[in-house]
Amino acid sequence: MQNMSLKAFWASRRWYGMSKATASLQPRAFEILFRPRKFVINHVRRLIEQCGGRDFWTVYYRNSPEKLKEQGGRLPEFDRYIRQIPTSAKRILWQTSNPQGFAKMLEFSASSSRQYCHTNFTRHLHDVWGGRNSSFNDESGIIGAVNGEAARNGVGCVTASSSMWSWFITVGTTQKVIIV
Repeated sequence: MQNMSLKAFWASRRWYGMSKATASLQPRAFEILFRPRKFVINHVRRLIEQCGGRDFWTVYYRNSPEKLKEQGGRLPEFDRYIRQIPTSAKRILWQTSNPQGFAKMLEFSASSSRQYCHTNFTRHLHDVWGGRNSSFNDESGIIGAVNGEAARNGVGCVTASSSMWSWFITVGTTQKVIIV
């Protein structure tokens, strides 16, 4: 065993694939580390009311220049997410940090009979979360806390396999998960 910084641990890539080895520990660890504060719970409660109840599916569309580069120029197109939404889903919670992706979500919503909801937080084309842009640390922390807790309250999730957010919003839940 050795001590190392999170930065060094990430750079070593030893963490890659560890989720299978630690799967049984993850729900309890999540419960301890990520308890939402009261103001987050209040935001989520209002969002659930906007959605019309907890029987919603979260559709998390991951797209940014940084993620595209990380994935070798290949990310699922928006239409692929849409095709994966179960026909039984009556309510959809849209999640994306990308303003262009959000515009696609709103356009799709206007042409559909399902009920849609979303947060009104700021969206950025480039990744700003996780300290990538220190001027957005507080903003991205609050957005992440609210969006994470909201998604964990749904009945299902359509999300990308290449995003750690997929783990964050589904670990320890009983919701159905569809990976694109």
